[in-house]
Amino acid sequence: MLVDSIEAYEKLKLLTDEILDNYSSFEFSNHFREDHHEGGWLASNLKSNNGSNYGNEKSKFYTYEKKIDCLPHTKKFLEEYFPSSRRIRLMLLKGNNSIFWHYDEFESADYGLSRIHIPIKTSNQIITKISHETSHWMKFRIYYGDFSFPHRVDNKGNSEWLHLVIDYEGKVHQFFKKSYLFKTKNIKIRKILRPIAQFICDFYCMHRGIKDIKRFISRYFIRYLLRRK
Repeated sequence: MLVDSIEAYEKLKLLTDEILDNYSSFEFSNHFREDHHEGGWLASNLKSNNGSNYGNEKSKFYTYEKKIDCLPHTKKFLEEYFPSSRRIRLMLLKGNNSIFWHYDEFESADYGLSRIHIPIKTSNQIITKISHETSHWMKFRIYYGDFSFPHRVDNKGNSEWLHLVIDYEGKVHQFFKKSYLFKTKNIKIRKILRPIAQFICDFYCMHRGIKDIKRFISRYFIRYLLRRK
């Protein structure tokens, strides 16, 4: 209900080899949500809003970084299949590190913004969880996940996890138009379960400290009071 993928070896072979040959020369910085990882989650922008590490849902001005010139096959693929992309990043998770439970509130095709993952380096020691669904994501496949639900990644091996991550604006992407995820029944189920799953995640995450406690109070009490006025 939350994850689907398609096999795409022919589309991804040159792209994957090209990124593997070049990514080590790119500058990566720690993911800006420092409370969502333990220091081993990094990102390098390929397309951004004026070079910012943050997305901007109100901005339409996303441009490619200069490093894309080192990745001509990748750029051709992105321009052909994801012309309305917003942020595009290479995301890296070091060995024996985790990305903790969190959710991205509106990053779901149900809201018109799909997050697409293309694994570049992976292994069967890397576990991806989106809500109750656990899976090992494989190379030469294109993945859609509904990241408006709580999710985490655990790299239990020594090798790096490296993904090309694309934020695609628009209706359901052509790769997933026939996916079971977008049957009317499953969309309705997600609409019901999403706020429940987000509440459970916010409640659970309060043990991480004051930042998450403030988030919980703001989201479930202050917003409620403001709506009552």
